[in-house]
Amino acid sequence: MPGSTCEQLTPTEREVLRMLVAGLRVTALAMETGRTESTARTHVKHLHQKTHTHDIPALVRWAESHRHCCVG
Repeated sequence: MPGSTCEQLTPTEREVLRMLVAGLRVTALAMETGRTESTARTHVKHLHQKTHTHDIPALVRWAESHRHCCVG
């Protein structure tokens, strides 16, 4: 896949990632953004696929180590 993982994240995925890093759970994230919980979970699933992580704590660690291009 061309480009870095950070470049492959959609604006919505970046928003979801920022919220997860801030400590929001998927249910709260869905409520905050006006999305269904199922849609929020789909965004998280796509983030896991793109970052090769398997759970939210690992995804948050990944985001923190890529803060310069993904979260900031």
